[in-house]
Amino acid sequence: MPLQYKTQRRAILAIEKGPSGADVFASAFSAWGQPVTPVESKPPAAPPVSPQTFRSPVVFPKDVSPSYSSEEPGQARMLTCRDQYVANKATGSNGGMLWIQDNGGYYAECNKR
Repeated sequence: MPLQYKTQRRAILAIEKGPSGADVFASAFSAWGQPVTPVESKPPAAPPVSPQTFRSPVVFPKDVSPSYSSEEPGQARMLTCRDQYVANKATGSNGGMLWIQDNGGYYAECNKR
């Protein structure tokens, strides 16, 4: 486990046998003239919103937009889904979904339909 100094340098000590780890770390730090300061860990971030827990009803396009009829089918679907996603952002109808996210975002769900 790396130790972090106030100067943001790190030291790694390998201890196999002998005194306890806390004693070895304290003696190593005192030999280097560095005070022992514990590094505070940050609390875990909130879990991402999964597609199963929508906050509001999600609106998907019913058909591919006629304005993209000249595009390849995959490109036309993507552009139609994008247009609907942008329109949904204004009305809050994306159900808390991001365009792309783990476990399927708005684009993945829209592309399935």
